[in-house]
Amino acid sequence: MKSETVRTAPAPALDLDRPPVQRGGVADRDPRDTLAQAVADVGFWRWWDEIFPNVFQLEFGGVQLWSPPTADDRPPNGQYGLRFPKPVSVSFLTAAEAKVPADWADQLHADKLRPFNVGHDSLTFRDADAARHILAAAGRIDTRFGEDPWKVEWEHVPALAAFWAGPVGCLVAAPELKLIGFAGEIPLADVPAMAQKWWDYWKEYWRRKDTPEPFPRDYACEVTIPMKEG
Repeated sequence: MKSETVRTAPAPALDLDRPPVQRGGVADRDPRDTLAQAVADVGFWRWWDEIFPNVFQLEFGGVQLWSPPTADDRPPNGQYGLRFPKPVSVSFLTAAEAKVPADWADQLHADKLRPFNVGHDSLTFRDADAARHILAAAGRIDTRFGEDPWKVEWEHVPALAAFWAGPVGCLVAAPELKLIGFAGEIPLADVPAMAQKWWDYWKEYWRRKDTPEPFPRDYACEVTIPMKEG
């Protein structure tokens, strides 16, 4: 899991209208791009599961999409699943110099490894060229189901996931991608509004921080530090 070291700055020095990275145009982007940014910014890959040939699922934490807290003393849910019904190809990737167990994927599935930080610029849900670059960077490819990823025509894949999370990664081709929250499936069309609402919540989180009425501590907010004025 990403370090949860708290990096704070005095409230008067924070510019809450200027997040660390400019976030303009959320509503005008493809929802899959917005989803990728929400996962990759400070997110981590925590688990996966499969019932081949029926379904493959990835699970991420630290996702910057707003959904209601499960309790009054908890922050909004930052844990989401990405479900791929009837996958065509599923492969786990390992970097050439990776210092991870040979069976890291099985250990991650069994909750025996800490989550892996998602690469900030190493995740896509629709870019075929990026998927090929991610595949080409792998030192070892462990195809668990379906077609050899080198033979997949990525331009014609309706749904894909390709990413590095530190020294490990994953590559998925499927007919469909479903976003899953605690309450069930979430339409991808809802992602831009959820992302915008998360950033509105982030602003309020930092406005309330160090006041008598702070929000419950939120990992994703704590590691997403507002820019200083000046």
